[in-house]
Amino acid sequence: VAYTDDDALPEPGWLRALVLAFESPSVAASAGLVIPSELDTPAQRLFENVYRGMGKGYDQRLLGGRNHRHALRPEHVGTGCNMAFRRSVLVELGGFDPALDVGTETGGGGDLDAFVRVMERGGVIAYRPDAVVRHRHRRTLPELRKQLYDNGSGYSAMLAAAYQRADGPQRRAIVRRYCSWIVRWQ
Repeated sequence: VAYTDDDALPEPGWLRALVLAFESPSVAASAGLVIPSELDTPAQRLFENVYRGMGKGYDQRLLGGRNHRHALRPEHVGTGCNMAFRRSVLVELGGFDPALDVGTETGGGGDLDAFVRVMERGGVIAYRPDAVVRHRHRRTLPELRKQLYDNGSGYSAMLAAAYQRADGPQRRAIVRRYCSWIVRWQ
């Protein structure tokens, strides 16, 4: 099951590249490269150059599995406008958490939460930079502020959900992750 957003435009070959990741039976999900569709305004350039946009690089890689290092850093995996999951994995996860989506008080985080839950179960996520989506970044500074606020709120909500699922040692790791994120972004 593949996902993109209404403000994103997949490049030719996008779906094929996402699906190729599933040739390996160990891959539970895949994500691809998100690049800006335009950099015409100061807000768009600020998002891309200062806030690092949505791109995750040009190196193909596998995340998760026995290496849980990325489980608390799903922002390194991908984003909701360019991702795919095995249907069976989504069923096993119980789908996306409806409390963590755009339009809710959290402002988002459902995509990252799904990546975290895949990795918590030992699943592998393949990053495919050849699965390209062009995203229309917010054009004005007020729109960008709102997006960044929602991104932070969604990220916080995703970590809170992970905290609720976790045990003692993992909970401490989540609190450390949250504190380091707050310090970095504030």
